[in-house]
Amino acid sequence: MKSKKSKINKILEIFSLNAGPLALNISKAIELFKTEKAEGPASLVALRFEKIFNEHGVETSQIPRLIPQVKLENLDDIPDSLISSLTDDVISKTVDLFKIKRSWIEGFGNKIYQESWYYKSPEYFFEDVANLDFSHRNIFYPVIAFCTTSELNYGRYPKH
Repeated sequence: MKSKKSKINKILEIFSLNAGPLALNISKAIELFKTEKAEGPASLVALRFEKIFNEHGVETSQIPRLIPQVKLENLDDIPDSLISSLTDDVISKTVDLFKIKRSWIEGFGNKIYQESWYYKSPEYFFEDVANLDFSHRNIFYPVIAFCTTSELNYGRYPKH
């Protein structure tokens, strides 16, 4: 007998001749799009602080390893217990650690990362790629490139 919870989470079921029956569970995706419910601006900062660590695979109890100014006792009753330890220095270290926009963690807007645009300047793109740390083989670096022509020809551009 199937549980009621699994029945609720199963949104789409597909049958494939090659792979058999497939089911899509989007409960995790829905969880990512939920908005933070905070009592005030300080609570929102605390919730976003915890969220950025959790979304990068760092459990809440592991935060003091990366940000020593935050103590385990500050993580008991988030957001209230965490607010007092979110100093300017703690927020700055978090922003630097995850390369996120400070305005997001402070509750201004919904864009976490600064977008990079390389319109007509691919050399800047390759400079940024050259600065990436590829020593971690399990990290995925997505790249999306748009082209305005249907025919690519490397020979039509002058060599430097």
